[in-house]
Amino acid sequence: MRTDGWQVRGIDRDDVDVTSADATRLALDGLDGLDLLVPAAGIVERHTAEETDDAEWERVIATNLTHVFRFCRDALPLLRRRGGCIVTIGSGWGMVAGPRAVSYAASKAAVVNLTRALAIDHGPEGIRVNCVCPGDTDTPMLRREAEQLGEPFDTSSSRPLRRIGRPEEVAAAIAWLASDEASNVTGTTLVVDGGALAGSP
Repeated sequence: MRTDGWQVRGIDRDDVDVTSADATRLALDGLDGLDLLVPAAGIVERHTAEETDDAEWERVIATNLTHVFRFCRDALPLLRRRGGCIVTIGSGWGMVAGPRAVSYAASKAAVVNLTRALAIDHGPEGIRVNCVCPGDTDTPMLRREAEQLGEPFDTSSSRPLRRIGRPEEVAAAIAWLASDEASNVTGTTLVVDGGALAGSP
């Protein structure tokens, strides 16, 4: 599988609700095979457990976890035809958690372990499954998170590289995991966070 000349199909969150049962059909219908699946939709709500009502919990879990499961499950027949692979999107807080992010941290930790389980089950079929865990990255979601917390958006950071990440750096990690250079890599988590987790136990 090569990473040049790929044909890319995506679904826009404004057009399709990724939490709906029809989302995978709309995204996958008409394909005769699939080289790479990256189920990447995500939201964050910065609340403690006592601040999180059922509706918020279910919305975050549906967006961050259930849609990933459904897309992976429904794409497996297409991936088998081409020897394709899956790269899920976790988070640094799916590895170590963080303050006032109970639903987000729980959903992303589940994505990390879902990735491992898929890798175990489908490795014998030639399907590799890996997870990229970004840290703070300059995206609209991170900017909305700053608004939720009432904090100014700042691209500097206390992490070792002293800056937040760029989306293209996360994309490069995904592309590497999907490439032939990573042909013996499956069931792993690649952290792209500027060193934020380097001092974590």
